[in-house]
Amino acid sequence: MTINTSGRGMDIEPLLQLNRADFTQAVEHLDFNKLSKNQIDKLTRRSYGHKLVAIREDAGITQADVIRISGLSRRRVQRYENGTYMVPSDILHLYQAIADSAAEWADLKATKDAVKFGLSITQSMKQKVLRLLHLDKK
Repeated sequence: MTINTSGRGMDIEPLLQLNRADFTQAVEHLDFNKLSKNQIDKLTRRSYGHKLVAIREDAGITQADVIRISGLSRRRVQRYENGTYMVPSDILHLYQAIADSAAEWADLKATKDAVKFGLSITQSMKQKVLRLLHLDKK
């Protein structure tokens, strides 16, 4: 991809349309000294948006789940994730909680599988698994 660096500065709009991997790679090669504050802000918002999407997808959570959990409108969540709006700290904490919950759920599921196959686990992990099994029955 070619970024126009002639005239008043760089045209970063094509960069903002790239997928997460290409965007990350392209940003690594930018000369930030040639960018305006507004352009840097746009790149920052887009970068945060990519991070939110990565956290959500890695956790196996849909955008609809985030909307339901947060009470935010679909449009607002989309704007955070596509980099139109800067992400406030409470939304960053929400996504971090989603990531932490997904990791804990994966740990509990692995432990539940370990119990199923008779593998040795600690007493505290057994209690977590029993709570998880109880939640599964509801």
